[in-house]
Amino acid sequence: MSRASATTVVLVALTMSASASSAGVRVFSSEQVLGPYSLNGEGLQQMPGGVIPLEFEEAVWILGYSTKIVDDEGSELGRDLQCHSMMVSPLDESWKGSAHNGTPFEGFFSDGFTPKLILPEGFGVFLDDGESLELSPMFNNRSPDPVSASMEVTVDFVRQRDLTEPLRPLFATVGTVTDPFLYMVPPGEDVRERQYRFPYAGVIHAMGVHIHPYGRSFELVNLTRGETVWLANGTHGEDGRLTEMPFYSSPTGYSFTPEDRFLLRATYYNPTDVEQDAMAGLFFFFSTIDDKLPQRPETSVLD
Repeated sequence: MSRASATTVVLVALTMSASASSAGVRVFSSEQVLGPYSLNGEGLQQMPGGVIPLEFEEAVWILGYSTKIVDDEGSELGRDLQCHSMMVSPLDESWKGSAHNGTPFEGFFSDGFTPKLILPEGFGVFLDDGESLELSPMFNNRSPDPVSASMEVTVDFVRQRDLTEPLRPLFATVGTVTDPFLYMVPPGEDVRERQYRFPYAGVIHAMGVHIHPYGRSFELVNLTRGETVWLANGTHGEDGRLTEMPFYSSPTGYSFTPEDRFLLRATYYNPTDVEQDAMAGLFFFFSTIDDKLPQRPETSVLD
């Protein structure tokens, strides 16, 4: 395990730990430590390491991604120190200038309460030789004092040359209930809703929630079909704060078209007598009919 700087992190398959997948292909795990960083007291959305380019020495399929917040000795710290960590491709030219919600990219995410996401069997995020992803580790520090913290990042992948059966590429996009994403919730229950459409067709195979400590649940409803697609209920401690959120994973998946109207619904419960910070977004990982990144339509349905 090594400590990464703001320069490009190159992941070398031959030097990583490896295990066998259910298909018998070697799965490599690359671990990097980003930091340590000095986090300012009472500061949200801190990104002291900046954007870190990440690339491989050969073509790979990324299968999973996880993060952990640790102190200077490597001991795990509280999950609420992490806002979220995105590992994404540069934005495709056809989507530049569009709204954030619905814009497709290649990559992964994690947050304080979904520290690990694994794609269903048979799917992956493809990264060709010479391509790179942009790694953006973001922290929160709600305490009044500065904190020294690092982020351990683990990427699970297989090499393209090892595959005996092809994988299907997954692409990602984001849907959020507010814009800007950060908002405050008063004491008691707070429910925010927003309608959402995909400006392309596809099949959702994985989903994960980005949410803050007093979040309770996140629901995706297909209004056109009159059905709940997924309800993610969090696990909480005795103080009412989140400890974990589930993620959705399905080889079969859930199909969608631009005609489908969805509802994003985020529920918070704030047991304190003061406002608390909140975010609420859903990361979608989806396939397309032609296995290519969607192009921006001439008439966009992005809100």
